[in-house]
Amino acid sequence: MKIRSFFLTVSVICLVLALYIFLDRYPIRWDLTANKDFSFSKQTIDTLKNLKQEVKITAFFRRGEDLDDVFIRRKVDDVLHEYAVRSSKITYKMTDLDTDVTRATQYKISTDGTIVFEFEKNKKEIYKSQLFDYSHAAEESPPNFIGEGLFTNALLKVTATSQKTICVLSGHGERNFEDPETAGFSLAKEYLVKNNYDVLSLSLITSSVIPQECLILLVAGPKDQFLKSEDKLIHEWIQKRGRLLLLSDPQTPPPFLETLKSLKVHLDNNMVLDPERHFVLGPQYPAPILSNHPITKDLKEENPILFSARSLTQETESEEAHFLKTSPKAGSLTLGVAIMGPRKSPSGKAPAKPRLSRTPLYVEGGAEAGNTANGEFSEVPLAIIVGDSDFASNSLIQAPGNLDLFLNMVSWLVGDKDQITIRPKTPDFRNITLTAKKARFIAWWTQLVYPLLILLGVGSIWFRRRHL
Repeated sequence: MKIRSFFLTVSVICLVLALYIFLDRYPIRWDLTANKDFSFSKQTIDTLKNLKQEVKITAFFRRGEDLDDVFIRRKVDDVLHEYAVRSSKITYKMTDLDTDVTRATQYKISTDGTIVFEFEKNKKEIYKSQLFDYSHAAEESPPNFIGEGLFTNALLKVTATSQKTICVLSGHGERNFEDPETAGFSLAKEYLVKNNYDVLSLSLITSSVIPQECLILLVAGPKDQFLKSEDKLIHEWIQKRGRLLLLSDPQTPPPFLETLKSLKVHLDNNMVLDPERHFVLGPQYPAPILSNHPITKDLKEENPILFSARSLTQETESEEAHFLKTSPKAGSLTLGVAIMGPRKSPSGKAPAKPRLSRTPLYVEGGAEAGNTANGEFSEVPLAIIVGDSDFASNSLIQAPGNLDLFLNMVSWLVGDKDQITIRPKTPDFRNITLTAKKARFIAWWTQLVYPLLILLGVGSIWFRRRHL
């Protein structure tokens, strides 16, 4: 009997150890939170899955007693552990600055909370002060942890073979990528830099050459037409090797007619109104229907929104070339006299009613090198043209899906298909707002009714036992 008990005990211990080893190597996790707060974004999962290089991560944190420092150190340790579990190419080590002086000296680290990503000679440092976003935290709630996005971008940065440059055109009233105001594009530039792109300002008025390192010409909200010499230069550049991302607003002339003609795209002189799919502020904020294009396939639940968009048409009318379009009930106001209101024209007649364009209206158009076949998209896109630039401005870029849409357009044009995924979400802090009546109801039930019910239950049991 004792021998049987001994073998049973040993068997149970071995089974538990085997299960522990298996789960340590192949962890099984369930995230039951409503907003998937403890799950990695698809971008991170794809990056770790496709990682081919050996990346070493060293986190330098002092083991102090301050509660904030303890929380940050544990949070970083937990996230980096998940990275290492999901990819065998990643090794990480938590290092104490005070005890491992030799390693800190070797890495020239003097700041507590420095995280170093390295691959061969490439290094990228992330600091404790960058790990939390305090600017967008809800009132009386903890700041948003943004370490996952920083860590994933650091992986892409140190393993990248070359830096990719985006040239932002200026000189025609375009959006300013240094402007922090609501109409500016400073946040767009910040996110481009965080996603490992160089952003270079370029004026074709003062320069007759597009730099060799430019992969994309980004033209955001031009108000004036380009010179013919600029138009010709852009046209020739696109035909040879370049890519174009044009964000064009209503009530502005088409910026470069020759280039648009070669791309077989026409910018309509109108403003899109969508009474079926729009933001709460009105039909002038359309929320386009997203197709199954690689740029938008992972954004179906995000519902990006535009503002004051113009429609566009393509000579090919190919459904595959569009990934943003309005609902069938959408229409558009033709800009000009008709949109000015009920005033009479010089002829004495009332102006024509605003013309409703055909539906659905396309607010995006793409031109590709080569034809599509079998429902697949060309691997060599030439241009993406959107009838709105507000969606990427500081005022709207942080609306659900807008940032992802903008970055995915850039990623698709430069060929960074691994980055065409949803970026990490910020935590969703939920508050409960009680009226005075509801608060009194909860107070009465918790402080009086529940205790009385418990006392009555205990009293009834005592009474029954007493009289049995």
